[in-house]
Amino acid sequence: MMHEPQPGCRPRAFGLAAIVSVVFVGMGLAARDSAAGEVTLAFAGDVKLSDLPGEAIAAGRDPLADFAEALDRVDIAVANLECVVATVGEPIDKPYTFRAHPRVLDVLARHFSVVSLANNHTGDFGHAAFLEQLHLLDKK
Repeated sequence: MMHEPQPGCRPRAFGLAAIVSVVFVGMGLAARDSAAGEVTLAFAGDVKLSDLPGEAIAAGRDPLADFAEALDRVDIAVANLECVVATVGEPIDKPYTFRAHPRVLDVLARHFSVVSLANNHTGDFGHAAFLEQLHLLDKK
């Protein structure tokens, strides 16, 4: 659910690709060489799976499919989960709140082995939603 922006705050229109854009920083795409003890990592920026990406997942599509080949080449892929994944809670009073349905976790787990929750949307739906998210991520 998204609140109306505050006066003077103009929301921008983004396409699906921009909403789930993933930026790779210092990513080694070489083949894994476990004999040499090398580990390859991928770091992604904000991955928001609410709104349009969440709708795509509900329709059976993978909004991260364009990045699958690159993510499959690394040992550990890390992303910042830029939404709360929960079914409970009420939106807090702020211009934008992002909550994704737990069904997005299969897609998230398909591409990433680690997610960061250190962002401004983790608490968008309060303490109960945050706790549910922790439980769901722990199970996944």
